[in-house]
Amino acid sequence: MSTIDRYGRLVGNVFLDGQRVDVELVKKGCAWWYSRYAPASIALMRAHYTAKRDGVGLWRDSEAIEPEAWRQGAR
Repeated sequence: MSTIDRYGRLVGNVFLDGQRVDVELVKKGCAWWYSRYAPASIALMRAHYTAKRDGVGLWRDSEAIEPEAWRQGAR
């Protein structure tokens, strides 16, 4: 199932071998979960907090900066 966002972009879930790609990326610390864009996603929330707790991927850096904050100059 997919939808179109307010900018006209196609938004949907991508699966590979039965696994959601976004969840796997967050779980491995390779992507950031934006709760405001996917607040009801239990899978993404769990993946985020597990990766953060376990210090994997980007979470190896205890001072990881949210991409939005980094773009605004918090470097």
